[in-house]
Amino acid sequence: MNDTANNNGKDIVFVVDDSMSSLMTARHALEGDFRVYTFQSAEKMLEMLLIFKPSLIILDLEMYEISGYDVLTVLKGEPDYATLPVIIVTAKTDIVSEIRCMRLGASDYLTKPFIPMRLKNQVHTRIQMNHLSEEIARLKYAEYSRVTQFFEGLTYGAAASLGDSFFDEAVRVRGLITELVAHLQTLSAYQQELKEWNPVFAGASSMVRDIGKSAMDEIIEKKTPLAEDEHSVIRKHPVIGVAMLNKLLAERKDDEDLARAAVFAGSHHENWDGTGYPKRLQNLGIPLEGRILSPVDSYVALTSPRPYRDALTDVNAKKIIISEMGKKFDPDITRHFIAILNGEPTDIIL
Repeated sequence: MNDTANNNGKDIVFVVDDSMSSLMTARHALEGDFRVYTFQSAEKMLEMLLIFKPSLIILDLEMYEISGYDVLTVLKGEPDYATLPVIIVTAKTDIVSEIRCMRLGASDYLTKPFIPMRLKNQVHTRIQMNHLSEEIARLKYAEYSRVTQFFEGLTYGAAASLGDSFFDEAVRVRGLITELVAHLQTLSAYQQELKEWNPVFAGASSMVRDIGKSAMDEIIEKKTPLAEDEHSVIRKHPVIGVAMLNKLLAERKDDEDLARAAVFAGSHHENWDGTGYPKRLQNLGIPLEGRILSPVDSYVALTSPRPYRDALTDVNAKKIIISEMGKKFDPDITRHFIAILNGEPTDIIL
């Protein structure tokens, strides 16, 4: 499909109505500012959509063979056209028809006889709004790509010494953190603290939570359980990871995602009861990043194989996580995390 909606500097508008007088009125109102294509049947308009996409469609409701309702249903069900603005222009003045159209995705609802200047103004407004939304979406995608690729690059670098499983687990953590943060943002208890968080960026920045382990790869690669002195070394990886990320942060001042990555790295091994490391923080004294990441990181670790053990099943891993609620993990956040894993409503009581 060719998209020529901005060819020659003018947006394309399709007008669909079985009334020739309505088509001509709309054309005269719009053709100075837009390239206008008129159709007396929805079938012809849908055929033209296969050739190029307009910036907006003006649509009558009551037409032969295919109604305006049917056209709305088709358009909003296709990804290529789902965001395409549609203005309904109809002789139907009842509120039920208007509500039905809005529920089907119409942008505006005008009744006949319409005022040409009003139609023209509505078309301008809706096209401008849609272009702005598309530009914002492009900018967001570019930003998503930038942030995601940056943290993927750091994780790949660490995986060079720690093995492919390090990256694979980081990807799993990223997905779960994204989902958990997005859910917590809907809850009044977390809305204030999380209002500036982007769930996708939070997931990306959590990928480097264990980057400090890249400095101790010989211990990490051991195929037998670690001795106590080796555990003591491993417990230093949050501090090392924070130092590594802070060094990068000095070169990338005001990078909020990198700053959050450092908090993730430094706090996700703190325990709710104060028995964790490196600072033995407890309860709400643990940064929110650490309280969110801790059960996620543990779940991914438990369900991943290690040189000295097989991966645990989902069921067994969740049993361990639940048993540590209020001891190792923030009980409320963990309750929501387990419910997400179970695909259950998050108001369940564990």
